[in-house]
Amino acid sequence: MKVKDLIESLKKFNKKLIEHQTLWHTSFPKYTGGMYPVKNLEELQKQSNWLNRQWGRLQKDINQSIDKAILHITPNEIKLDYANVAIGLDEIAPYKSQILS
Repeated sequence: MKVKDLIESLKKFNKKLIEHQTLWHTSFPKYTGGMYPVKNLEELQKQSNWLNRQWGRLQKDINQSIDKAILHITPNEIKLDYANVAIGLDEIAPYKSQILS
């Protein structure tokens, strides 16, 4: 992929990731600090699917340029990839919220 095309693709990906971040933060009840009820679940899934497809296309070119960023969670020393936590819906919400903050 040409650098110009990669930059444009990353700009679009960044815009969609910010939209996902905003929707994520408004989809969970703040008064309970919990996970349920989740609003906007269908839209979150659509966004996550789009982000994952795009990340799959961009990952090879991105990984050639930068090292993979790993989030270390203590005390169990769980290691999570920043990108996979940010764009996926299978991660535990507190980790995703930490990445998207």
